[in-house]
Amino acid sequence: MFLILIVPMYQIIKKSNFHFKYPFLFTIFTFGIYATQLVPPLYAMDSYGPARAIDIFYYSYYWLILCNIFYYMGWFKNKKSNFKIFDCLNNYVLPYTLIMICILLNLIYINKSYKNSLTFVANKAVKTGEAKLYYEEILERYKVYEDDSITDVIVKPLSAKPSLICGDDLIKDKNNINYWINEGVAKYFNKNSVNLEN
Repeated sequence: MFLILIVPMYQIIKKSNFHFKYPFLFTIFTFGIYATQLVPPLYAMDSYGPARAIDIFYYSYYWLILCNIFYYMGWFKNKKSNFKIFDCLNNYVLPYTLIMICILLNLIYINKSYKNSLTFVANKAVKTGEAKLYYEEILERYKVYEDDSITDVIVKPLSAKPSLICGDDLIKDKNNINYWINEGVAKYFNKNSVNLEN
C-alpha cells in the first residue's frame, strides 16, 4: 500500500514549498506520539489494555510510518533536486499503480488475510445463515427478558455465535470469572437472576 501511495505523495511534495529540513527530529516526534499512546494503559493497568486499544496502536503505527515516508521523500527531493526516479514514475502513473494494486491483491490472497476482513466475516455469517439464526435466538431471549412475570430467567444457550456481532455470552458456572455478564443482564432487565439452562 505504501508503494502504491509513493507516486501521489510525490505529486504533493513537488507542489509543496515546505523544506522538510529535519527528518531525524520528525521521526523522534512521531515516535513520541506513538509511545505516548501506550503510557495510560501501561501506567494504570500494567498492560497494553483491551484489544480495541491495541487496534488503535496498530493502525496509528501505519499512519505514522506513512507520514515518515512522506517527510523523508520530501527531504530527499530537496537534498537531491536532480534525482529523477520519481519524475520517471510520473510518466507511468497508471501502469505503476495497477501493477502495485495487483501485487497487493495477490499478497492478500496468498496469505489469506482477507479472511480476517470485516466484509469477509460478515458475508460468511450471512451466507451460512449464522447471523439470521443468532438474530432469531436473541429475539426469543428478549421475549423472556421483557416478560415482567418472570423474575428468575433461564434461557437456552445460543447455537449460533457469529464473531462479528456476538461478544461474550451468558455463563452457566456461577464461579466463572465472566459470570458478571449474567449479573449485568439481570440488572439491566430488572431480574433477580439470568442463567442458561442445563
